[in-house]
Amino acid sequence: MIGKGLEQEFTGGTNLKFRRILFSSLIRLAVGYLFLLCLFLVVIQESTVLGIFFDVLALEFVENIDDVSFFAVEAR
Repeated sequence: MIGKGLEQEFTGGTNLKFRRILFSSLIRLAVGYLFLLCLFLVVIQESTVLGIFFDVLALEFVENIDDVSFFAVEAR
């Protein structure tokens, strides 16, 4: 995605679009690291395997909502 933004910049695209792509990619990277941090905290704090399973399932659901919103904004 960043490479396509660079192609557009060199072929006359706006610099603003490249900045938006770069910013959204950095935010997605941060969300990934926060997901891993939350996953680590869930494993440490939860006492049962079933509790870990349901908490990880909820985290995955929230991350999928983030992916859908990212692609909706990107398509705009």
